[in-house]
Amino acid sequence: MSSSAPSLDAQEHTAAADKAMSPASALPSVPAPKSASAETASVSPAHWPVQTQSHASPLPETAAETPPAFSSSELMQGHRTIAIRHNGITYRLQATRQGKLILTK
Repeated sequence: MSSSAPSLDAQEHTAAADKAMSPASALPSVPAPKSASAETASVSPAHWPVQTQSHASPLPETAAETPPAFSSSELMQGHRTIAIRHNGITYRLQATRQGKLILTK
């Protein structure tokens, strides 16, 4: 036996390793899909139940539940900066040149 040719055991081991590493051998065999019949035709997405319940938070039902809204011009009264006191802390509300509001502590 020559040292350049692999032995039969080495060839079998290499073939087994190649098969184990191939993507096709890693996947389970899946039967071919059956053709549509009268039984399966009635179970199509068009006949599936439709979800009617929304996951969004419900809208307020009465005006009492709707938070009050104030115009920034009502709050600012022509000033670019105002102070707002809340729970003993004074906050600063500032209108920027770009028309945005910044609230800082």
